[in-house]
Amino acid sequence: MRAEVTNGADPGSSRTRRTARRFRHLTICIALTALAFQQAPGLVVPDTKVDLNVNPAGWLLRSLHLWDPTGTFGQLQNQAYGYLWPMGPFFLLGSELGLAPWVVQRLWWALLFCVAYLGAARLAGRLGIGTPAGRMIAGVAFALSPRILTQLGWSSVEAWPSAVAPWVLIPLVGLARGTSLRRAVAGSAVAVACAGGVNATAVLAVVPLAMLWLATLHPVRRRVTAVAAWCGAVALATTWWLVPLLILGRYSPPFLDYIETARNTTSVTDAVTTLRGASYWVAYLGTPFGPTIPAGARLANEPLLVAATLAVAALGVLGLSRRGMPHRRFLITGLVLGAALVGLGHVGDLPNILAGPQQEFLDGAGAPLRNVHKFDVLLRLPLALGVAHLVGLVVRAARVAPDRRRPRAVARAWLTAGAAMAAVAAIATPALAGGLATPGSVKEVPGYWHEAASWLDANTGRGRVLVVPGARFPSYDWGSTTDEITQPLLDSRWAVRNAIPFTPPATIRLLDAIESTLATGSGSTGLADLLARSGISHVLFRADLDHGRSDTARPAVVRQALERSPGLTRVAGFGPRRGGPSTPDEFRDQGLDVPLRALEVYRVDRRVEPVVAYDRADVTTVVGGPESLLDVAAAGQLGTAPTVLAGDAPPGGVAGPVTLTDGLRRRDVSFGRLRDNVSQTLTADDTFEVSAPAHDYLPEWGAGRSTVARYEGISTIRASTAGSQVDAPGGARPEHQPYAAMDGDPATSWQSAPHSPSDRQWIEVRLANPTRVTRVDVRFDLKADSLPTTVTVTAGFESRTVEQFSDHMVFELPGVHATREVRISVDAAFALRPLGTGTVGIAEIGIPGIRTSRTLQLPAVPATDRPSVVVVSAAPTTPACFTVDGRPRCSTDAIRGSEDGRTIDRTLTLPTDAVYTAKLWARPTPGPALDAVLDKLVADAQTLRLAPEISASSRAVPDPTGRAGAVRDGDPTTSWSPAVNDEAPILRLKWLRPQVIRGIRFSVDPAAAATRLGSVRVVGDDGFRSSLLGDDGLLTLNPPMRTDEVTIQFLDKPSAPSVDPYGLRLPESLPVAIGEVTVVPGAPTVRPRPDAPLKLACGSGPTLKVGGARVKTTLRGTLRDLLELREMRATPCGRDTARRLKLGRGEHRLRTTPSSLVSPTRVALVPQRTTPAPKPTPSTVKIESWAATERRVRVVERPVDRVLAVRENTNTGWQAVVGGRTLQPVVVDGWQQGWILPAGTSGEVVLRFAPDTAYRAGLLLGGVLLVTVVLLAVLPARRPAGPASSTAVPHGRRRATRSLPLLAVGAAALVLSSGLIGSLLVAAGFLLAVPGPRRLPWLANPGRARRISRAAETWLPGALVLLAGWSYGGSEQRHTDLLPQLAITVALGALWLSAAARRRPVSRAARASGAPPAPPTHPVEPVASVPPRQREPETATAGQVGMHDPSPSQVT
Repeated sequence: MRAEVTNGADPGSSRTRRTARRFRHLTICIALTALAFQQAPGLVVPDTKVDLNVNPAGWLLRSLHLWDPTGTFGQLQNQAYGYLWPMGPFFLLGSELGLAPWVVQRLWWALLFCVAYLGAARLAGRLGIGTPAGRMIAGVAFALSPRILTQLGWSSVEAWPSAVAPWVLIPLVGLARGTSLRRAVAGSAVAVACAGGVNATAVLAVVPLAMLWLATLHPVRRRVTAVAAWCGAVALATTWWLVPLLILGRYSPPFLDYIETARNTTSVTDAVTTLRGASYWVAYLGTPFGPTIPAGARLANEPLLVAATLAVAALGVLGLSRRGMPHRRFLITGLVLGAALVGLGHVGDLPNILAGPQQEFLDGAGAPLRNVHKFDVLLRLPLALGVAHLVGLVVRAARVAPDRRRPRAVARAWLTAGAAMAAVAAIATPALAGGLATPGSVKEVPGYWHEAASWLDANTGRGRVLVVPGARFPSYDWGSTTDEITQPLLDSRWAVRNAIPFTPPATIRLLDAIESTLATGSGSTGLADLLARSGISHVLFRADLDHGRSDTARPAVVRQALERSPGLTRVAGFGPRRGGPSTPDEFRDQGLDVPLRALEVYRVDRRVEPVVAYDRADVTTVVGGPESLLDVAAAGQLGTAPTVLAGDAPPGGVAGPVTLTDGLRRRDVSFGRLRDNVSQTLTADDTFEVSAPAHDYLPEWGAGRSTVARYEGISTIRASTAGSQVDAPGGARPEHQPYAAMDGDPATSWQSAPHSPSDRQWIEVRLANPTRVTRVDVRFDLKADSLPTTVTVTAGFESRTVEQFSDHMVFELPGVHATREVRISVDAAFALRPLGTGTVGIAEIGIPGIRTSRTLQLPAVPATDRPSVVVVSAAPTTPACFTVDGRPRCSTDAIRGSEDGRTIDRTLTLPTDAVYTAKLWARPTPGPALDAVLDKLVADAQTLRLAPEISASSRAVPDPTGRAGAVRDGDPTTSWSPAVNDEAPILRLKWLRPQVIRGIRFSVDPAAAATRLGSVRVVGDDGFRSSLLGDDGLLTLNPPMRTDEVTIQFLDKPSAPSVDPYGLRLPESLPVAIGEVTVVPGAPTVRPRPDAPLKLACGSGPTLKVGGARVKTTLRGTLRDLLELREMRATPCGRDTARRLKLGRGEHRLRTTPSSLVSPTRVALVPQRTTPAPKPTPSTVKIESWAATERRVRVVERPVDRVLAVRENTNTGWQAVVGGRTLQPVVVDGWQQGWILPAGTSGEVVLRFAPDTAYRAGLLLGGVLLVTVVLLAVLPARRPAGPASSTAVPHGRRRATRSLPLLAVGAAALVLSSGLIGSLLVAAGFLLAVPGPRRLPWLANPGRARRISRAAETWLPGALVLLAGWSYGGSEQRHTDLLPQLAITVALGALWLSAAARRRPVSRAARASGAPPAPPTHPVEPVASVPPRQREPETATAGQVGMHDPSPSQVT
């Protein structure tokens, strides 16, 4: 750590110093490479793209086309072209050299570290900043900056442009000394091109500093020329990705609306966090399994690392605040601009009227810039150079200090350099500890995945593989891949629901409908038909998915849904059984998480064609969304012909039949989740809970054609929080919407959002008309975690508070004043479950005279003279129990209710008069009525129909497989368990007459998730017997017991542990389970036939009311249907039931109510026809060629219009041409690409993705232009024949013109970042910049004033940073608190003011009126021009800085 002074020394000495310096750089690069290899050695980290590690060649080849037909029903390549340079070739080269994928990945990380380090160090040398030692410290500080360390293991491609940023400036520095303009701008443009094109915003972040530097050139003509030349060179060098980006933006779906919002990205970009470099919002996120980015989380939250990042920032600010720093104004302007851009849109306690509009901009036109943290390099580079200058300053001062001051100067030098190195080392501790790798690193992709991919490639043909269950970012039990592993493995076409498929929003709705069906475990009779018409020939079920970490549907549930969907056949399996508990003594998900085959393939037993053609008259117009097709297919009303959604109908009216559905509901969707991410259906006037650019995956016309909710009896009902909110912790539960408290069903309830204060909850009802409220009855939901004990009811001006410990409160009110608003507020609550989430719930609110209902209003039907088919469905429910390999497995956490409760209530408008036939489907409802029917069926199967009556103190699950009667149903796989909180569980068996009991045998399925039964007590008429059970489960009663009733008490405490795979619940202990209870002596229970048809009474099914008619139904099904809660057909019955429903044109109310056994799930009204409708027949379509972006098919002539449909996503880039005529496009099924074939059309139809030509031309042209720019950069410059002549510019004018752009940018940045405060700072800056001597209004010593001014200029910014850090560290709301943000704002303002202020003399104020001012005591020093340097700029040392170097006396 010494200052090197270049003088007239011999060349050999200079070469020796250069060699030593290069050796030190090499040593540091080796250390940085070792640091990269220290991260998870031997494992591939889920960084950027899995394709680069598995199949880089395939990925790069696919990126050469804009359209990728293989991924998710055909999609645009989302910035895949950006990997063509340099990241993709780097990984491809490593793969071709035979290097292990993890080695290639670490070499890439090492390259990133070294490029960042060498760039910062070299830039400091070019700018004449610091000493060699200081530059090395600054280079390491930049390479190991918080942003690079955070991004490296998460998405290194976003950190790469930051590493390249110094190299963009390095060629331009020489322009101030007369370097060749051509070579400088071309070299800088090549550096920009080397930043890649994967993330345009990250690349854009390297541009502002270069522009600011060019704005300092003089004269103005040279400045303008340089800016124009540089912009042109950069445009040429980046054409290879700019052109594809523009084409992508023209044809891509609006995916930016479905990712994070500005509220998320700016939540942590306060001034302090921004200055210290921890502004990446993802680093603050976490799951129940830990932080998303461990290294970033440590840098964001650990006090030591927070202090270290603040220390580096403070040292950088101190260096920038020194007047003698070269190019100080440029660097300060860059710092202030970076703070403004990273802090854009941040809302905190510091007043800024611009923050709101800035957030709106980021969520609107500025959406590509929404991740403002990518501009961090604008701060990091100036701060690193500030550190270099500060270290160099104290080192030089120590070298030249007089002998008597040298010890203190040396100590100060060591202290400053040591503090800088210690702070950088502290920041690097996550890397030193090997913690940069994100969770889920992979050793290798299991072999069974390769086997499955080969099998699918061989058997899929022109079909498509649907991968289920979907996952936002899949995490497997063998590691995490971030991207879908099928992408690099499969050559055949595939589809999956992931975070944001790069597809139209209607395709996402289709995938969500499929995922929802699978997540309930019920499957669908229409699923196979829907998959086939979507081009899907196979379904790949993956059980090796870690569904907890991936937050996706349970594999056992998904597998049951596939097994229960007719038309899907399991044809292949791969890999071992995966999943389940890690130890035999532990259960997961209460036993629902069980081992399954890793991969299973299901074949869709339907004809699958990639392209079809049908007569336009056969095309059905569907009012609804793509998800409606699944319900229509399940109702048997979906033919093989394509459909067109009403919003997509082409001009000319409806040509075919019309189907009216209640799909496309107005709702709020959480785009950050795939499970439990949807609210209840909203009214047309409801506002959304969360502000966002979009609230659902809607087509352009979707908002005007949505199904909306409508209340009767009340206007609105809202609550402080609700479990139905999409931002509720743990996901949305639509069944707990506010209206559930007034729906008349005590089984449903409103519940507050989890983890919200229970004593601050309220629910407010706005009545339809002013009413005098005299009484309010409130019944609370005991299933909630807290019970309200103090409640206040307010009705207009009247209120009443009741304090009571009960589940029912009555509030008597005077009722003097009529009101429309009634509010129920919870003032205090008692925790029923201390370890719960603190929710409170209201099951029912009763107000005399108020009768309410909720109906869903269907959108209008297109004009047609045909009667419409009507298909409406209830929102799905999910039971607790599922069948896995013939055994029920249950988890109470799986239960989900329906927003419709148990009733389907719809309001619809029919286009014409017609006679309809009603078709109904229903699902058994768990409860006493269903238990009684099942127990009776068991009793009827016994000899003489003699069976005991069985009851229990409680039950663990509501499903019938867990009822008390399961212990005597003859099925050992079903079992009863008491509730977890039942401290004295009992079973009671009662016979019609007394009998002698000599023993009782207990049995249970060995695989049941329960505490093993060991000790019981039996109580009868003649006393009790208790004992430990034998190995055979027999309890011998000695002496025997004669009784007609026994009560069995279970004495074993719950001890079997169960963990939640989703990490949302604490581990719990499971109670005992009883499979079968056999009385000795006595015959075992006879099991009734599960598949025998049932005969249930009329009225056992739901009741339909529509158009004044009432339809009663009876159920058709089997015992298995009732026991497993399967969907059943309900057929009309009874003499009074209308078989033919005459419905007129206009509005109708359709209401289907439940029976005691079942709840309605679907209703179809089918118009009766005098003659059967002909079955649609497809036209012949012959495929002649089928490539990625061009297909040729041949159609035969037909005398009518037809619709040609391709089973891929629609996109405006696709064109169809036949005989030189372009066909009219049409969207099929809501998402597929189609065209209208006019009558008489025949011959070859060419389907071409037109933008692909421009895309590939842009790639080719961009490559040629980039090579041209490289040549311009490397070709030597011609030496001028003589000295260049230039027009002399007065020094003062030159300095003003050079400073004006920087001052303007800095002023704008201050105003942008801090509003009014920034404006005041800017005003002060302009006052200080006014020419003329500075006159003090008080008597003062000018020398002292100068010293005070310089001390404030030197130390105030650093002191304010330290003050901000102190306040920041002790704050609970550190991202919004006023003091730390104000301190940093003033610190940046002080820096800018010190750069903006002119160096003017200070004079005393006049002592008396009219007295002349004192002459200046310190005249302005002339600034000498610096001649161009002839030697290599990297060799420039501190001694060559000239006027920028302060004397030792200036170092304080």
